[in-house]
This record gives sequence, structure tokens and C-alpha cells, in this order.
Amino acid sequence: MPFAVERRVLEFAFFTRAILTGHSPESTRRTGSGVLTFQAHPCKDVGMLRAYMDDSGTHNDSPYCLIAGYWGGINQWRQFEHERQRVLRAYNVPEFHAWEYWARDKNKERVGPYKGWDDTRRKTFLFALLTIIGKYKIYPFAHGVSRSEWNKRSTEERKLLCGGERGNLTAPNNPMFMAFQTCVIRTSAYCDPDVAMHFVLDSNQNTDAWASICYVELKRLLARAGDPMADRLGDLTFSESIRALPLQAADLLAYEAFKYAIWAKGDRKAKVRPAYMMALQNFRSEQDFWLYDAERFANIKRLANAITDRGA
Repeated sequence: MPFAVERRVLEFAFFTRAILTGHSPESTRRTGSGVLTFQAHPCKDVGMLRAYMDDSGTHNDSPYCLIAGYWGGINQWRQFEHERQRVLRAYNVPEFHAWEYWARDKNKERVGPYKGWDDTRRKTFLFALLTIIGKYKIYPFAHGVSRSEWNKRSTEERKLLCGGERGNLTAPNNPMFMAFQTCVIRTSAYCDPDVAMHFVLDSNQNTDAWASICYVELKRLLARAGDPMADRLGDLTFSESIRALPLQAADLLAYEAFKYAIWAKGDRKAKVRPAYMMALQNFRSEQDFWLYDAERFANIKRLANAITDRGA
């Protein structure tokens, strides 16, 4: 591939990521697009940061697909895990899954470890878990994609937004990876230059492989562009929530964020139900919560056209 063409492909791929994450290189600023930019206040009180993430709404008929979780310092997570484990043991719940907590069987009875619980015990249990989330310096985030808007994009556009590149579109057609990249960049923006954010994603054999490829490619593109953000992206690992308790908190947040997206229907002033409100106790910025709707997809299209026209 001639150098000029390779450079244009690289620039377009990096620019696409810049748009979808709101992380704006100089080329983005010059377009004057009005896309939201993000200037996080660095977290200076920890030596290492870790973010735990889970997905929700990844099935094809879901109206929204999102990834949500919490990030914080390693010492905060240790204390969080210790206290959360005590609550789980006290209530004899081996592992918390939000869908199971709210589920009922055909007889409208509670299921799993919650079978036979009265409302008081059930609410007290959830309140205890949510109180622990608010007690420690762990911060929520959630980024999602409207599937109706996603389906309006061309196959090429969708694969680019999943981490593919023109000329090598092996990426899957899954909006989860657009949300994933957004989570990675926006969360890492909280790091000081000498601090890295390490990520733990709830393991799924259907998506782990591409998440790894997507993450490595994102770091590579940032590094080749000379962006200091590349050094703030630490390791990406996968685990199960029974082993990594913070993933259970991420599961709860993802569930609540998904339910809210359905309930709100794009209204950013829609009321938040109590469980979601408590899960957001350490909320830092509305920029930690993005839904790619028609307006944001229009911004992506406009900026992508601008960069390709300039490089023509």
C-alpha cells in the first residue's frame, strides 16, 4: 500500500475513534463540528486504576446495546470486595445477577437464591449492596448505542465503528464494540499521565476475542498518532463475576442503565428509579453517560465526511 494511502486509512480509522469517543485530536477541533469533547479531571489519589465492565442488551432484538461499570483505585476495590462478600454471605447469595434478582417464575414467585424472600428482606439486601457502592471511591459510567440508529448505517460504517479499518473489515457487526471503545477512552481520560487504567470485562466467549483485538488496535492507533492517551490504557483482562465481585456491581449498573434507556426513550430529563439513583451515587460527569442516538450518529457522519474530503 502506498504511504499516502496508508496514511489516509490510518487517519480515517483514528479519526473515527476520535469521533465516537469524543476524544478530540487537533484535526477534530478544526472541523468546528460541535461534537461534544471531554476534559476529565485527573484522579491523582491512586497509583493504579481499574475499571470493571459488563454489557446489557446485546441480543439482536434489543432496542439498545450498552456497556456499563465502575472505575476506581485498587485499594478502594479491595475494601469494596471485602465488604460486599460479607453481605453476600450474610444473605446466602453465592453470586448477584440483576436479572435474577428481579425475575419471577410462571407462578410469579421469586427465583434462585431469592425464592421465598419477602419484600423487606429483598429490599434490605439490595440496599446493602448499593450502600457499599456509594461508600467507596468507585465511579460509574455507561455508554450505549441505539440499535435502530445503528441499523441505518452501512455495513462498512458499522464495522469501522466496531474497530475495523477500510481495506481490512474483519470486524463484527456488533454495536457493543462501539460502546466498548467509548468506555475505554472516556474512562482513561481520568488518569494522570503517569497512571494507567486497567480494564476487566465480564467474560463472554462470543465477544472476548474481538474485544482483545479492538483494544490492542485502539492502543496502537493512539500510539502511532503520538497521543499520550495510549500510555493511559493498561491491560484488558476477562473474568467471571463469581471470581471478580466488582463485575457484579457492573452487572447491576448495566441492567439499570438499560432499563432507564428503555423507559426514558431519549428524554434526558426522565426520572431515575431509586435503585439506579443509588447506583449513581458517585456520579462525576454526564459525559460518562453517552447514548449514540440520531444526533450523535449525524455528528459522526458529518465529521467522517469532512476528514475524507480533506484527504482526497
